[in-house]
Amino acid sequence: LPTKTMGGKQVWTDFVHLRGYRIQQNVMTKHYRLLDPKDVRLAWGNMEGCIQELEKIAAQKNLQPVSGRVLIVLHGLIRSRAGMQSLADFVAEESDITVINMSYASARTSIDQHAAALASVVSHLPEATEIDFLAHSMGNIVIRYYLGQLATEGDRRFRRMVMLAPPNNGSRLARLMQNNLLFKTFWGVSGQELSRHWDVLEAKLCKPAFEFGIIAGMRPDSSSLDNPLFGENNDLVVSVEETRLPGATDFIQMDLL
Repeated sequence: LPTKTMGGKQVWTDFVHLRGYRIQQNVMTKHYRLLDPKDVRLAWGNMEGCIQELEKIAAQKNLQPVSGRVLIVLHGLIRSRAGMQSLADFVAEESDITVINMSYASARTSIDQHAAALASVVSHLPEATEIDFLAHSMGNIVIRYYLGQLATEGDRRFRRMVMLAPPNNGSRLARLMQNNLLFKTFWGVSGQELSRHWDVLEAKLCKPAFEFGIIAGMRPDSSSLDNPLFGENNDLVVSVEETRLPGATDFIQMDLL
């Protein structure tokens, strides 16, 4: 029976997107489910069964494959797609771009698994002619891992990427907190990769071979907001310097308030 859900927060990862319909996997039980645009569960079981059900719905409702220009949006660590929804809605309203706001279990599985889910989403967009990326925080690292390890070589559909507060050089805060029990609990597997195992992870990341810009957060000069663990300007989580990546087309610093 159709069942209303919360849309998947910390234990569900999207693998297929089609016009608001999503096929997700539960990272704990490994089973899949199909959600409609209002997060109502329409089917559950294995991936094949959910795809078959989605194909039936697409035929009934005349849902056309996603074509033209697509923007894939990824949230950051211990966040959810809800945090990126207003930005995704703005882009969709102000352009003819199809926006895919992807959800993934950011703290519960590893970055290579997040990247594999992203690869699945991209693979189900065969008719897209241009694919851009917009990500916050660790979402940028997921995309860079995907580009370096899983993306189809020479995929010319990738055009542009905007990085919001990306930990492109790791996170000093994560390294300082790596042995903290609360940090381990809430930041999970991916948090350890950004801290204890950053050197291993960094070697697998790719710098985008297409245009990319970076937006770094900083405290206003007149504000007392600061994170004393950094000793330099920061957005309370990553420093401005940690966001930098050589080759950026543009780099912007913005006040937090």
